[in-house]
Amino acid sequence: MIKVLCMSGLPREIATIIGAPLGTVKSRMFYAAEHLRITLRPLATDYGILPHSPSPPHSPDQASFRGA
Repeated sequence: MIKVLCMSGLPREIATIIGAPLGTVKSRMFYAAEHLRITLRPLATDYGILPHSPSPPHSPDQASFRGA
């Protein structure tokens, strides 16, 4: 939904109305959409809208990247 809004010219219209740079509006819309995705994902899985995803694989700790 947010992608559709961004492609529709809405960010340019918002930027014009509030007097903010277009990049700022696009950036804030992107981060707002990301926050919504993260916040609403558990609810969507509980209601069966999205499938339950397996837990992410264990990531190595930062020490292994530093050669320690």
